Amino acid sequence: MRIVSRLQTVAREHSHLTAIEYGERRISSGQLMNHVDALTSGLQALGVADCTVMTFLDPSPELVSSMLAIVNSGGLFCPVDPVLPERRIQLLIGQAQPHVMISSGQWLDVINQIGEAL
Repeated sequence: MRIVSRLQTVAREHSHLTAIEYGERRISSGQLMNHVDALTSGLQALGVADCTVMTFLDPSPELVSSMLAIVNSGGLFCPVDPVLPERRIQLLIGQAQPHVMISSGQWLDVINQIGEAL
């Protein structure tokens, strides 16, 4: 059974239980899977099956839900630590050739600068 399918089953049975604690934030299994399902739909609409999807996120619940959604949509999960040196990130992007990049607003300027340099 695929990991996301198993998590969906558990989330339905225990949707009220905490799945992630991150600082003061608590995210229930149901909330997590709702976010994963929404992101999965968006990724599938972009046609990411068998394509690389790069995440440019700090460790966070959003990173977890992105990873699960990428796997669920058939994409290849490629995490990049946003605090890496710009040249290293450029090399990773060049090697991975991502079809889609997922990021948070705080890193968009960095991504745009790197994109201009490519």
